Amino acid sequence: ASSGEDILFQGAYREALEQDTSLAEAVRASEHAPSDEEAKTEQWGKIFASLTGSANTQKAQEYHQALAKLLGDTQKLLRMYQVATSAEWQLFQAAYQEASKVHKEKEKAAALPSEANLKLAFAYQDAIELQMQAHRAVVSIAGKTQAQLDFAKLRKNGDSWVNPGDLAKMLQA
Repeated sequence: ASSGEDILFQGAYREALEQDTSLAEAVRASEHAPSDEEAKTEQWGKIFASLTGSANTQKAQEYHQALAKLLGDTQKLLRMYQVATSAEWQLFQAAYQEASKVHKEKEKAAALPSEANLKLAFAYQDAIELQMQAHRAVVSIAGKTQAQLDFAKLRKNGDSWVNPGDLAKMLQA
């Protein structure tokens, strides 16, 4: 996971903690709970030694059984917590990937021209082509008209060397 995803996850996790006060309290309590296993083992050892030394082995055995059950429950809860945390992370990643995919698709769709824009672009292109065809036709007609005028001017001036077949060739060009 990238650091951006980690930051996003941490923010979402913090927000979930704030919304679920019981979870937040449990997390805070676990932060303040003793975590030094050696110290706890030493303290329990002293307690059991004190109880068995005072001929109160029955009570020591009850405490030992209760402690063993609590430690077993704690281990079971820790495993459940790890599984839940892992499932939460997987759920978050799946949701994040889906949201990211949707966001990218929206960006991609926004970048693509719409159907109306495509139709407008094609209509604009067609108009330009028609304008170019009209321009070519005007230029062609203007050339032919100019040739006819030039020929008529030459004939009027009495130039005998002008051949009417030349005019036909000029007009066909």
